[in-house]
Amino acid sequence: MSTTCLPGSGAGCGVYTPPWKRPGWGEVERLIRGGFADGVIVLDRHNISSDDDEYRAVIKELGERYQAFIHLVIPEELSGPT
Repeated sequence: MSTTCLPGSGAGCGVYTPPWKRPGWGEVERLIRGGFADGVIVLDRHNISSDDDEYRAVIKELGERYQAFIHLVIPEELSGPT
C-alpha cells in the first residue's frame, strides 16, 4: 500500500486507490461499454489515476476500444518546454 498526494484534485494525500476500486468508476466503465455513455468528465487526470502507466492504459482502453472520450476540467500539465 502506498500513500499518494493528488495535486489539483482537492483530494489531498491519502492511500492510493486504482480507478476500478473507486466509487462510481465501475459504473462509468459499464455505461461506456454498454453504449449508454459516450465518455466521462473528471476534474483532473488524478481522478483517473496518479500512476502514469495506469492513466495511459485507461485512456487507451476507453478511447481505442470503445471510442469514448475523457475530458479533464483541469488540463494536463505539459512535461517539457513549449
